[in-house]
Amino acid sequence: ISTEWQFIMLPGIFNAESGLPIDSIVCDTTLTWATYIGTYRAQGRSGWQLYDPTDHSGRLYGDQAYLVKAAKAGATLTLKVPADAAAMGETSFSYAKYEASHAENANWNFVGNPYPYYYNILAQLDALGITTPITIWNGTGYETLTPGIDTEYMLAPFETFFIQLPDDAEAPVITFSGMYIMM
Repeated sequence: ISTEWQFIMLPGIFNAESGLPIDSIVCDTTLTWATYIGTYRAQGRSGWQLYDPTDHSGRLYGDQAYLVKAAKAGATLTLKVPADAAAMGETSFSYAKYEASHAENANWNFVGNPYPYYYNILAQLDALGITTPITIWNGTGYETLTPGIDTEYMLAPFETFFIQLPDDAEAPVITFSGMYIMM
């Protein structure tokens, strides 16, 4: 982990009820966390808000994606997860719609792959009839990938992505399940 912001999704087993205790995260330096707020982006503000896990029952949650950065370069970050995290079954995310005065700021969601495996989210979106592109951070910049076109791309374990729902679309619930996992 570096002193630059990095996107991270926690394993989906750490849902809104249980979360991952902050003491399950080991790092050899101080970490700074931020979380994405879709309503902020819709208002034309930065979509990011600093997140202090101690203010949230000392936990990070698997139904949210985060930004994290270290206080010093070359830091090592370790997440202690249960051995059964790989066999967690299905997990679902409800995508939200956020009204905005400018269309480019409306309806952005920041989520990610909750599995410790590679995952074909584009195939799942395509199967659901969702043609909206997703945006990923490729390490040097943002890249847009489209369901039904970019069929070879697989989300890495815990990799995050942005998706902007069209105004006329229903807000879907996406269920991540083993049928789309590729090892």
